[in-house]
Amino acid sequence: MDWYDYSKGQLYTDSIRQAIVLLLPEEKNLLAKLLGTSGIDKKESEQFIELGNLMKEQKYDEWLKKYTKLPNKLKYSRILLVTRILTASASGNESEYRLALEALHEKMGDDPTLSLILIDYYFYEEDYATAQDVLDKLSEHIGGDASIDAMKANIYLTSEDYAKSIKYAQKAIEQEAEYEDSYWTLMSASVLGKQYETAVVAIEKLESDFGYEIFPEEIEKAEDYKEFSKSEAYKKWKENK
Repeated sequence: MDWYDYSKGQLYTDSIRQAIVLLLPEEKNLLAKLLGTSGIDKKESEQFIELGNLMKEQKYDEWLKKYTKLPNKLKYSRILLVTRILTASASGNESEYRLALEALHEKMGDDPTLSLILIDYYFYEEDYATAQDVLDKLSEHIGGDASIDAMKANIYLTSEDYAKSIKYAQKAIEQEAEYEDSYWTLMSASVLGKQYETAVVAIEKLESDFGYEIFPEEIEKAEDYKEFSKSEAYKKWKENK
């Protein structure tokens, strides 16, 4: 639950207040306090409740359209900025998702409790150093986590630092051996980083532990895997299939 709330950029006190608002929608003073504004009129209260209903009904595109018509004091409240990101993500609309991230970064980018939810913003901006710094601070705060190391591995893979990608993928696996995504990252980083023995280990684990069948002909067709397919490690793996 700690991870869930942190990943939403929301404190427990915010979650509790939000739940109370849903239970007592007519309490406008409480709603104003939740949104961090001085006062809420009847229309604004109704708009907020309408957004809540659209979210419960999973009408994400409609939620996003209604959001644009909100007054600024609602639109740029912390809760609705974060909810806009979650809604855009749920809708699968990447352009809306990026706009939502940009808005949160512009308005509240210096809030450390929002740093994790802004990881994708830094990723889109190719600001990999800031993304890694955020994850390092979070890891230090919670005492290490396989999913954080897996994210670090993926960011290093994207920024073409294959040695560090391998290091953090392996670190994630050491903490949680069943973390499937880490093996895919390890395989890719090892192939691109020319650590072919390690790549084979990842392939074997994906096949033996997760039920995948990796086809040699598919590997040999992939442009990035051509050198790997000529390696001794690959040939031994292929012979033993």
